[in-house]
Amino acid sequence: MSRQRTIWVVVGVLTAAVGLVFVFVPRLAGGLTTSQMLITLVGLLALLQGVRAVNARRNEKRRETDPPDPEIRAGVEIPGDDFDRALATRSPTVRDRLETATLAVMTHHDDLSETEACDRLDRGTWTDDTLAAAFFSPEIDPRGESESSRLQRPEWLGGEPGVIGQARQVVWALANRFDLDPVSTSAAETDEDRRKTLPPRERATDTDDPAYIPVLAETIDRQTKRWMGVSAFALLAGAVGILVREPGLLLVAVIGIALTAYAAFGRSGTPAPVDLVLERAVSEERPAPGDEVKVTVTVRNAGDTTLSDLRVLDGVPPALTVVDGTARRGMGLRPGKEHTFSYTVAAEYGTHAFQPSLVIARDVTGERERVRRIEADEETPLSCHPPSGTERADDLELRTQTTPHVGRITTDIGGSGVEFHATREYQPGDPLSLIDWNRLARTGQLATLEFREERAAAVMLAIDARTEAYLASSVGERSAVARSVEAADATFEALLDQDNRVGLTALSPEPCWLAPGGGSAHRARGRQLLMDHPALSKSPPEGVFLGSIQVARLRRRLPSDAQVVLFSPLCDEYSVEVAKTLDAGSHRVTVISPNPTTETTVGRQLARIERLARIAALRRVGIPVHDWAAGNALALTLAQAERVRA
Repeated sequence: MSRQRTIWVVVGVLTAAVGLVFVFVPRLAGGLTTSQMLITLVGLLALLQGVRAVNARRNEKRRETDPPDPEIRAGVEIPGDDFDRALATRSPTVRDRLETATLAVMTHHDDLSETEACDRLDRGTWTDDTLAAAFFSPEIDPRGESESSRLQRPEWLGGEPGVIGQARQVVWALANRFDLDPVSTSAAETDEDRRKTLPPRERATDTDDPAYIPVLAETIDRQTKRWMGVSAFALLAGAVGILVREPGLLLVAVIGIALTAYAAFGRSGTPAPVDLVLERAVSEERPAPGDEVKVTVTVRNAGDTTLSDLRVLDGVPPALTVVDGTARRGMGLRPGKEHTFSYTVAAEYGTHAFQPSLVIARDVTGERERVRRIEADEETPLSCHPPSGTERADDLELRTQTTPHVGRITTDIGGSGVEFHATREYQPGDPLSLIDWNRLARTGQLATLEFREERAAAVMLAIDARTEAYLASSVGERSAVARSVEAADATFEALLDQDNRVGLTALSPEPCWLAPGGGSAHRARGRQLLMDHPALSKSPPEGVFLGSIQVARLRRRLPSDAQVVLFSPLCDEYSVEVAKTLDAGSHRVTVISPNPTTETTVGRQLARIERLARIAALRRVGIPVHDWAAGNALALTLAQAERVRA
């Protein structure tokens, strides 16, 4: 027997004993009649039971199903939000991350050695900001800062710096290295933004958990406990009414008792069978990227029981965002009746499959519910692919690693071509068209002209599709993986048109490989792979990614003369190490990096600084990086890089 139950048993026994004493020794009751004593005893017992019910209600929560938000793009986080959360809780990881970022900026951006960078960090000479320097150097007193620095400090810092204030100051000092404006906020500005930018919740595994969502062909029956507090209300109202002799409170208690009986009726029953037929139609099955597609859902009750409280959440593909209307609807359906609702989604690159709809059916009291998933009668594929040649990457300059085959990449090898390379001594048999007649006229010596040969390349397009790459600059934006797939498609088309052999692979738990090749059949296989391969899913993968094994396997499978174009947001060190490893292993690497960072909070600005330091690290070892900003066309980014080289 639990301690709490023991206490209530003792209280009940004592109350009964006092009542019996009053019954058999009336003079102790101070003139109260037997009926009055019995009424008072009933009131006390009701009061005790009411308190007990209230205590039970405090420890018990409603268990109605907590459905997901189908209107919000799933599985995407904004870089830096993890740092904002750590900063708000003063986590020990804040110092480690800031120290790593500061050393990276000094070594890659400031071009210092690791030893010199560590020494400057320890002595506090890496910045003129005393408050930031004191964060890493205990020898510096942050209160000894100059008056000008104090004037620049924002009002929320007050007179004492504090850990959070110093951490923000460190980020500001790093931002100054890249000419970025300092940001003072460290969390999302509104409750709605804060809710949306939290990382996706993990799938609940306990069927009693209201957040648990059943899989297809699974049915969950729950008792919602919606009316649990009514009994406590009725008991307390009745007890007070009895003890103070107030008829109005007794009437209220009667209403509460009626509601309690109503709830008991709901608990005693069983959920109605849910026999539904769902039909879904889209206004356009093959839209272009950015088009708005209207989705119409019809739900019909195929059973013989009226569903008084039915809620349907349609299975919106995780990569799509609802831009008009809502993908959920509440309704009541009699047998044979149907209900239709619609909403609009914005089309995104790729093949999107609608998920089974979530159905929640409650009885008339709302005390019991049945939760299950149902599929539409027919699949509703939504294939969104830009027409061939819509988005191009013709200005992408490949590295000079080539194959012996003729192509369009200018090499440093003398031979036939269009760009002058050098002259050499005339050899018998040289074509007359290659003789340097000007030199012959000037010196009387025969010489032969050589031009830079143009050859083809073998190129492997590698897409970073790890969980860590599913990032976006704001809620509702495409993830960096989705942008990488779109860029890979444009690059695949352009390189094939330039007579190169092109292949595709992905850094993902799901194996993905298309060896370099050419021709129309190879083009079709590549575009289909980019459209619907599981490794390039629109939501993060669930499998385990073994980074070192994946890179070793990739190096073994790559042709010896192949170069690599890596598509990655560069938001962690692993992507940098992959590029360096491949480039050092005789496979020249070019990086196209969709930028998912922003600067709306301190943490997000730190994520941008860390990414800029990684870009600097790659460029420092000779690896070209094309920084592709959100909202810009890929062709524009590549053209700007071409103008800079020129």
